[in-house]
Amino acid sequence: MGAGFEAEADRLVTREGDEIVVDGSVLEGGGQILRTASVLAALWDLKLRIRCIRGKRTKPGLRPQHLKGLEFVRDFCGGTMTGLEVGSVEVAYDPSGQFRERVARADGSIFGATHMVDVKTAGSCTLLLQTALPCLVASLLLCRCCCPTSPDSKRQRKGSEVQDPTQVLVLRGGTDVPFAPLADYAIRVLCPALLARFGVKVSAKVNRRGFYPKGKGELEVRVSLCERVEAAAAASTSEPRAAVLKRFKTIVVCGGGKPKDWKGESWKPLATIAEKMAEAALKEYTDDSTAFEKEVSCDEKSLSPGLSIVLAAETNYNCVLGASGVMEPRTKNWKGQAKPLVGEIAAALRARAEADEHLQDQLLVLMAIIAGEYSFRCSKLTTHTLTSIELLNRMLAGLGVRFEAEEREEATTVKCSSRGLAPL
Repeated sequence: MGAGFEAEADRLVTREGDEIVVDGSVLEGGGQILRTASVLAALWDLKLRIRCIRGKRTKPGLRPQHLKGLEFVRDFCGGTMTGLEVGSVEVAYDPSGQFRERVARADGSIFGATHMVDVKTAGSCTLLLQTALPCLVASLLLCRCCCPTSPDSKRQRKGSEVQDPTQVLVLRGGTDVPFAPLADYAIRVLCPALLARFGVKVSAKVNRRGFYPKGKGELEVRVSLCERVEAAAAASTSEPRAAVLKRFKTIVVCGGGKPKDWKGESWKPLATIAEKMAEAALKEYTDDSTAFEKEVSCDEKSLSPGLSIVLAAETNYNCVLGASGVMEPRTKNWKGQAKPLVGEIAAALRARAEADEHLQDQLLVLMAIIAGEYSFRCSKLTTHTLTSIELLNRMLAGLGVRFEAEEREEATTVKCSSRGLAPL
């Protein structure tokens, strides 16, 4: 990774008394550090201070999307948090053990209500989901451990059996915006991965598309646990089988605006063009059984016009690899805009990856939460993933969680050994 990376990583986490201090200006910075650090602090009851907060593409300080994510952690998990205002460059958080106490008594702030996060801009719903999802899963795991049986319990009963609750989350903001996974990526790639790897059932649906600049879309998410939640058997091996595509799906969505924005439905050829590009570029990974499918839709309820595409590749080793992006409809250069997305799928297949470059970092916190031995293979580690691994290893040092990354030619394998969250 180089001396420069190591020097930055050494600055990432320090300790001042009983407080963990995170430097928000190093490595990926911005939202990635805020999301991961605040969730780890809440779930492991770590007193936290994040300094020098900056955005990767914006001026220093908290943005509205960052703020809403931090407010969710505070409101859902409990504790006190200071520095919560747009532009703030420092946030302090003291969880005070409230999360576990709330779960133990089945508090209404955690169970029995629909949780709402409204960023009121085109801030990404899927990035907010990255903050909220580990908290929701942790609440269900701890709830199952303590199994409250009092009449006031929020857990549901059926006959004499206690049924696990379902957490419902509604996110309002941008469903299809640049620099973030799109909503259909979460539905087609993230949700299947969480079920297959962790036994965590996540279903999501878009109630309204939110494109830039107005946003105000809505993504509804439901989270529950399978009967058994544990680490899936590691699929990574030293000699993985050759990758073959079972199914390749192209999902194209346009949204709202005025009729003149989509005159002649000029966006419809995008799906066909992307599909043909994928057939040609991925030919070595197909056989006679490979199915190519496309899905095209338009959401007239969207407040801003927009156009997005998601590619989802289902492999013979039971993984779904994805890529997504927001298109610029006025250029009509569909091939030029879709080519990098097809290239991402090709790189993942070449490495026989089990997680594409957008999924990698979204798996890590759940690997830490749910006890087990984990492994996944990817083409290369993104800065997001490297930042999360460093945060996890340094913040949870001595708490039974350890991540390692092994690089080999075109593939990198991420391994994790975790004791998980201690039961109540």
